Amino acid sequence: MKKNVLCALALLGVVGTLASCGGNEGEPSSNGGTSSNPTSGGTSTAYKLGLGQAISLTKGDNDIITQIDITFASVVYQGEKVVSTYIDVVQLPIVYTAADGDTEESYAYKDTANQVKNAGDKNVETKKELKERYGMTGIGAGEWYVQAGKFEDWATGKNFNDLTVTKGEVDDNHSHAWTNNVTGCTILVDDFVTAMKNAKNHSVDFTSDEAPKAGVGVLVGAAGSQIDVNFASVANVGNKAAASVVDVYQIPLKEGVLDANNKAVKNKLEGTEFASKFELKENYGMSVIPGVTEWYVQAEKFQEWAMGKTSEELNGFTVGQPDDSHSEEWTNNITGCTMSVGDFVAAIQEGMTNKRA
Repeated sequence: MKKNVLCALALLGVVGTLASCGGNEGEPSSNGGTSSNPTSGGTSTAYKLGLGQAISLTKGDNDIITQIDITFASVVYQGEKVVSTYIDVVQLPIVYTAADGDTEESYAYKDTANQVKNAGDKNVETKKELKERYGMTGIGAGEWYVQAGKFEDWATGKNFNDLTVTKGEVDDNHSHAWTNNVTGCTILVDDFVTAMKNAKNHSVDFTSDEAPKAGVGVLVGAAGSQIDVNFASVANVGNKAAASVVDVYQIPLKEGVLDANNKAVKNKLEGTEFASKFELKENYGMSVIPGVTEWYVQAEKFQEWAMGKTSEELNGFTVGQPDDSHSEEWTNNITGCTMSVGDFVAAIQEGMTNKRA
């Protein structure tokens, strides 16, 4: 995964992925997103595209985190009605070595975990990328990605308020209460529903001549005291990303638990474990640098620029050289966005492949 470029943040000690944005396409919308018509000809229909997440932690002795699960939902909707949705989950299996005598504190991904051992440069694969390698075939209603697809079928066409699931009792085939009102899906879907509803809080407006298909892209950084996760929601129309929404988690770990002094934890939203860069808004801290706008503002500019582009066209950003305002190479052809956007582009391109059929 490409290393993100830091934009004059050395003096603030801000580390991790900074993606910059810019563009002159589209008009601002009331939700802070953009409105654009990326298709041509025919009668355009107005839609919204949202990106939502849900987080859960697995802990061992002394509350040491052993796994971080993040559910991602891409939702195309009109009013309160879901037009298309795509769900995926990344499970980060953390191995923590405590600082004890000559043993230094360190973090790694569990190399025997299915999502890690064949991931290569991706570091960790998502459940849908694993397909049969996830290992649920013969359990419950079948492999995870198949059941997730059944949930997506069930959710499509429903209003957000109608996304209500019921559960059955624990039995020989289920170690916990199981979903029993979604045909072909018995896995727990509570986080699916939460992520879908959260998508309304991070959305953009767009128009299209064709019905868009939702997609999700996820890029996981190396294990360490900070784990970077870039992710994108994409509305696919033909071979173009009619709209996209991008975000980044920088997960702060200290002594095997979340670092309570980190801004992502101190400023987390209610019901979450840590905040994304978008959720932090001004608390992320880029706007204190003279001449630099806040991260979420630059991200919105990038989303405007990316609207309606093909995968090849998304590679059309260029970078400048380090200067007094930038400690590393910076994006220089996207109006209003100078942070590095390489991982944004890669996540969107994944969401153009990993999408509803």
